[in-house]
Amino acid sequence: MANVLPAQNSNIDPAVPDFPSDPENKFIFITCMDSRIDPARIFGDRWPGPGRVHVLRNAGGRTPETLRSILVSQNVVQPNSRQIWVMHHTKCGMLGVSNDRLREIISEQRPDHVRTVGAMYFAPLKGEVKNEEPVTEPPSREQVVQALRNDIEFLKEQLVVRQDRFVGLVYDVDSNKVELVYDSAPNSKSGTSE
Repeated sequence: MANVLPAQNSNIDPAVPDFPSDPENKFIFITCMDSRIDPARIFGDRWPGPGRVHVLRNAGGRTPETLRSILVSQNVVQPNSRQIWVMHHTKCGMLGVSNDRLREIISEQRPDHVRTVGAMYFAPLKGEVKNEEPVTEPPSREQVVQALRNDIEFLKEQLVVRQDRFVGLVYDVDSNKVELVYDSAPNSKSGTSE
């Protein structure tokens, strides 16, 4: 089986903070729906036990799509969800594709539903897509990092979201390494805290 990752911590950047250890301090983990991304497998024994984390997944792991679920998590299901972790990954097929191009591709497959598809928004954030051509190359590491930063910035702008801590990670699907890109906690090891 390809891309099998042993449950070991050696692939995780030492700068990546530990998940909250207090059982009452629950958190939200947002990532892509790509089947190569399995947070429990990636983090191995560092991953918290059941009932500690809400994992929200969507195409691209984009945060605008998760806003409704974040609000339900933080205010209804587990009100102590005060940290939000976002993990993007290399070779993500959703990065760099415009809304118009995605609508076109889906409409070709679902011609009886062009009107419905035309009204949908597929979540590339403003300024991320420069052209409408089909993507033939995987996104660069810089594009992945920028999309991650854009997603965290989107959440920070949502004042209704509890903002105790944001952590941004990039997972490399080839090396199985996890890199810390952003941590809003004071004295974080990422060098990008507020």
